[in-house]
Amino acid sequence: MDEFIVQQLSDMSDEDSERFKEILEIKIEEVLEQSSTTQEYALLKKKREKLQTDIVAQTRNMREVDESIRCYLQDDIQAMSEELRETERMLLKLEESRKNGMVAVRNLE
Repeated sequence: MDEFIVQQLSDMSDEDSERFKEILEIKIEEVLEQSSTTQEYALLKKKREKLQTDIVAQTRNMREVDESIRCYLQDDIQAMSEELRETERMLLKLEESRKNGMVAVRNLE
């Protein structure tokens, strides 16, 4: 039994073995996936900041505009608020995914 385990470990560390190549391909895919996730996360954070800034600006505008235009600004604020909630939900989902990925990597180590 011990010889079998030693042989399997030896095969995994042999750079010419199929198992080593499979593990390497999996790791490369994980790194590429993490890179695109990181980019998506950064874009979503920027989007969230812009939406927050736009909502504040439109709220400020409501104080200065005529009553006839306020309903349009309210609709705009409501739409941006909904988009902000969706963006925050996506950010939380990505953060959770990243945490799960880190736990999986630690488990592999």
